[in-house]
Amino acid sequence: MSPLFRNNGDDKKWMNLKLDVKTVYAEANWMGQDNNLRRRLHDELVDTLVHMGYPEAFGHDIADQLGSEKTMRRMIGYLHNARPRSTEEIVDEMLAICYDRETWRKKKETEYYNEKYNELLNQGH
Repeated sequence: MSPLFRNNGDDKKWMNLKLDVKTVYAEANWMGQDNNLRRRLHDELVDTLVHMGYPEAFGHDIADQLGSEKTMRRMIGYLHNARPRSTEEIVDEMLAICYDRETWRKKKETEYYNEKYNELLNQGH
């Protein structure tokens, strides 16, 4: 735990806070995501890569790594607009998209912790 977050011996509050973040992230990650839409985007991404001459297994690996609807849409847009010429370019873009997603996730987690910490400070606990 960071020195900024001192709990003065009340570990239960901090344990609940950690559980709350996991719950909120899990709900935010899956809320509103239609598995059929995810499957269609997965298939569209694989078909796009196969149409560009890459192996189907490569397409499945890229789509599986990206995982979410937003990231697959972003990759499909990249493939249509940039027309990458090598697997290295595609993998590099996939890694950049995954990095952006992870940065966004960490930002949201930090915002959540800050909000909860400020609530604790404002309540005088």
